[in-house]
Amino acid sequence: MKQVYWLSAVNGCDICGTPLTTEMCDIKTHQGPWGLLCMPCVKNHTTGKLGTGLGQKYAKQADGRWLKVAG
Repeated sequence: MKQVYWLSAVNGCDICGTPLTTEMCDIKTHQGPWGLLCMPCVKNHTTGKLGTGLGQKYAKQADGRWLKVAG
């Protein structure tokens, strides 16, 4: 399986502003828009489902890049 990495800048969660340091999701929210969310906001503001049209989960690697690990 080919490794896929997030290519854009990663700052804080788009909902609560918490810095994203170990894992994040690029995911569709209940309100409709997509965002980069911390895991607590994923639990509270999305269905939590991952996949095409739903969202992807990324984990920060030792080299600082974000590797897609689900979705």
